Amino acid sequence: LIDASLLFFSFFMLTEPITSPNSEKGRTIYGIIAAISGVLLLHFTPIKVLAAVNVLLGLLIADLFVPILNAKVR
Repeated sequence: LIDASLLFFSFFMLTEPITSPNSEKGRTIYGIIAAISGVLLLHFTPIKVLAAVNVLLGLLIADLFVPILNAKVR
């Protein structure tokens, strides 16, 4: 929890307005997708040292859903 890269991804990259969905409901779903994918990647990867990479991949997976969330969720 004290790792600087984890804090950077949690507080800056996840909340960046350019890559996040437009609606409030879409941003909530986006955060849930990022959290679930990040936790699943942390749980199922054999190397626990690369926690920042797993969080980054969770953010990437959530970013893939942004166009869908912008189109479907209002």
